[in-house]
Amino acid sequence: MILFVVCLVQASYIFISMPVSPEPTRVVSNTALNDGASIFEVLYDSGGATVPFVYRYFVVGPRDDRGDDLARLKDLQPFLVTKTSGAVGQVVNNRVKLQVFDAIYDFHNVGSYVVDKKLKLVRFDLNSVSP
Repeated sequence: MILFVVCLVQASYIFISMPVSPEPTRVVSNTALNDGASIFEVLYDSGGATVPFVYRYFVVGPRDDRGDDLARLKDLQPFLVTKTSGAVGQVVNNRVKLQVFDAIYDFHNVGSYVVDKKLKLVRFDLNSVSP
């Protein structure tokens, strides 16, 4: 019985101490939108040698005093999660063309940011080609 309790405590500690989501490694690219907003392409390579790189794309509002670029992503959700780097193409009037040549793990065709207490929408047109 004591061994069971020790194992249960150890398993609980491991579960609680695990990070909820992977930490970003670096901002790979920054594409300008209207009103000072940007699209950040962020590399996540925390999976080790056996897991491929994953790129997450975020719509980020105009720069403020929140510090570095990675710190600005804390409360944001990516609109695209993929293995493809360089997916952002042409940007015209907050409409963005995306080109992906590999696996897509998550995609949302609309993103948003706030400028002067007004919500601004960004629409994404995705072209995906299987390798």
